[in-house]
Amino acid sequence: MESLPPYVSGPALRFGHRLRMRLGESFEPLADLLGLKPRTLAHVETWSGPTATAMLLLAKTPAAKVPALAKTLLREHGRSASNVVSLLAAEVAGARPRMTFAEALDRRVAWIYWATSARANRTETLDLARDEGIVCRPLLENADEVHGYLYAIRRRDRVLLVHDGAPVSWLEVVEGDEPPPNLWSGEHATLKRGEPINLATLLPRVFRFVPLVSPLGARLASGEHPYRLFDGQPVGRMKSGWFSALAVRKMQVKIPKPGDFEGRGRGQRSRMTRYRRSPEAAEP
Repeated sequence: MESLPPYVSGPALRFGHRLRMRLGESFEPLADLLGLKPRTLAHVETWSGPTATAMLLLAKTPAAKVPALAKTLLREHGRSASNVVSLLAAEVAGARPRMTFAEALDRRVAWIYWATSARANRTETLDLARDEGIVCRPLLENADEVHGYLYAIRRRDRVLLVHDGAPVSWLEVVEGDEPPPNLWSGEHATLKRGEPINLATLLPRVFRFVPLVSPLGARLASGEHPYRLFDGQPVGRMKSGWFSALAVRKMQVKIPKPGDFEGRGRGQRSRMTRYRRSPEAAEP
């Protein structure tokens, strides 16, 4: 008899990754709070059972009480990571009296999307964002998993579109499409490791799903460097399928200069990273 797929809690997974991104993009602070190893939290399957319950309880905690709760949890788990409390205190600073921790974390975050000419030139990339409301990207960058930061994106977050290192435009994340019903990990060769998981229930609703057979899909599949489908597969190998894209709208906001923000960092391959002002940047 086949085992049932694990029940992964979408709300817990999204909250956990949002918290991770706000705490320096590392799992270590969160692992200290939960008494786990950082590598454990990198697996989607972990976000079920006790881990999911703990995250959901933390999400509902009044924001002002989070630093005190963190001290208690660290003491109970025998962790001495005092910086975790200060990091959490900074995240809830200025929170409204009745605001929950989840609501505090959902306050706007700024990102950078690192586009390159390997798929489209600067004009084409900006036209897709402005006219079609998308920044096209496969959901599966490592061929067998969704990058964790994608669970952390929220509507109203801002994204600086950068093409070949040059800032192009500010974008705002907007509500996306209903995910395709067959977005099960077991349905696709690149995701078949382990038990099947319904990814449609886990991703935040900030993505557009463009069928390959649609006019826009045909446009994305054409050209010298066509986009890849949602699972990283080249369009020429499939007769059907769809592209995944971040749902955005163009903003009329002043664009920073290249030296005003930090780069991806050596060895960083993620297409999106947190926007951080460069220490050398002039004050606005």
